[in-house]
Amino acid sequence: MALTVLYDESCPLCLASRRRLERLDVFRRLRFLGISEAPVTLLQPHGLRPADLAEALHVVDARGRVLRGFRAVRRLLWIHPLTWPAALFLHLPGAGRIGEAVYRRVALRRHSGLPWPWKGDAT
Repeated sequence: MALTVLYDESCPLCLASRRRLERLDVFRRLRFLGISEAPVTLLQPHGLRPADLAEALHVVDARGRVLRGFRAVRRLLWIHPLTWPAALFLHLPGAGRIGEAVYRRVALRRHSGLPWPWKGDAT
């Protein structure tokens, strides 16, 4: 099942995440589109606007369902067996509520230039 990943190509964290996901995507199930590249024909049927895409990561599956933010991240973790344990963990009771709050906090910080709370290069 192919997934279209709509991400903010001006976001260093988003770009780093894209590179990591591309390395994991051995079956080539992901199609990445930056928010400036997303065609209107993809956005309009789902009621999406470029401003929506700038706020959060969006994933559109082969059936046309749209997942946003934390739910999009959780879906992307199913693309490779190495990330399945994390995907399973994020489906535990209560993980959705916590995950949404963490996602919002990270999304608000991603353009701030503040250091990230984890090690590694976010660029």
